[in-house]
Amino acid sequence: MKRVLTQSGSAEKRSSAPQQPEQAPGPRAPESGGAESRSPARTAPSTAGPLTKKAPEQKIKPSPAPEAQKKAVPVGPEAEVVRSEPATVGFEQQRSGQPLHPEMVTRMVLRELGEIPVTIESAAHLFAMLKRNLLLRKAALLLPDPEESMFVPWSITGFDITTQRRLHIPEETAYTLFSNRVPLMLLFEGDEMRPLEPYFSVREFSALKRLVFCSFFYEARLLAILVIADTPFFGLDPTILQVMYSAFEEGISSLLFRSREERIARIQLPLLFAFDQLSPMAHEALNQAGKGDASILFMEVDPEPAVVRILERTRETDRYRVRQDVLRILNTLLAGLGKVFTLPRHRLLLMRTELDGDTGQLDVDLLSHQLNERLKRFFSELTDGDDAVTCRVVEYPTDSADLEELTASFS
Repeated sequence: MKRVLTQSGSAEKRSSAPQQPEQAPGPRAPESGGAESRSPARTAPSTAGPLTKKAPEQKIKPSPAPEAQKKAVPVGPEAEVVRSEPATVGFEQQRSGQPLHPEMVTRMVLRELGEIPVTIESAAHLFAMLKRNLLLRKAALLLPDPEESMFVPWSITGFDITTQRRLHIPEETAYTLFSNRVPLMLLFEGDEMRPLEPYFSVREFSALKRLVFCSFFYEARLLAILVIADTPFFGLDPTILQVMYSAFEEGISSLLFRSREERIARIQLPLLFAFDQLSPMAHEALNQAGKGDASILFMEVDPEPAVVRILERTRETDRYRVRQDVLRILNTLLAGLGKVFTLPRHRLLLMRTELDGDTGQLDVDLLSHQLNERLKRFFSELTDGDDAVTCRVVEYPTDSADLEELTASFS
């Protein structure tokens, strides 16, 4: 069964949030695409099934009375109790099998939330903190990938490889789940989970007893979805999870917006060319120059040192997603200097011709230094002693008179 929680705030604000009318449960299985016919990584469940038709007020049994539910949500002075009461039991006592103390854990989350560095990879630090404090055994933090129009795992723990590849939720489906565009915690049990089956491996889905989806919004824009499949807190009354979520939802949403959403929005992604376009475009540049002594400068940029160092300091983060972040920023920094190409093995290539300016006036050592320093501004995980990128420069015809052979050397 599914329970929802609106954004923490005043009782008036919460009670005025639009509620969906109660309807009869939908079919047990998704309306489109049986397990045998699904695409393993991209098939979305039907949004016409029980996932969207279930009324928010259908509770997990035993269901508390409406008044009890309202009192369980920390609002006004009650919310301050969670923030201000001194902790009495340490986290290590919880790990050693002592009873769970939700108020203490909530205070720890709120305190450590303020200690997370504001960096483009803050989401990874956030997930590591939540994993530690909420004792997450199987969970994932999904962030939007603008290139795929999907919410994809940026950080994940406990799930098998197949689930890591399948847990890609289309934006349209995500916004259907949270159709009121306010922060909600959705809790699924039993047949309520059936429409979510395509996002998990057969083995993982068969072991699921409960799923929680926590949304984080900023001005009606969905910033992230925290998927929780296994935590000792599932053994407590579900209302307690709602109380905890309402206490730290606003702080998490603010961090995600300041550290990532706001910064990514400022990056205007320029055109990026494929490697197979390099040779024809290089020859075309020579023809356009119209003289035999025209030169072309090639600068290969390898971001792997930055990726390795970021992953060393954010261990739960997906390598591919970190690499994509680094490549996007490098592409933006290089684009104004010439044409930028993607190379095999996750590298970039800047091609600068006389049409882009005097190739001899580009100080490649200075540019390499600037790339390193700019990346460190985006990623606090990179320290002053780190070399974020390595660069290799080749010039035509100085280093090679055969342009075809030279361009092929970057493969």
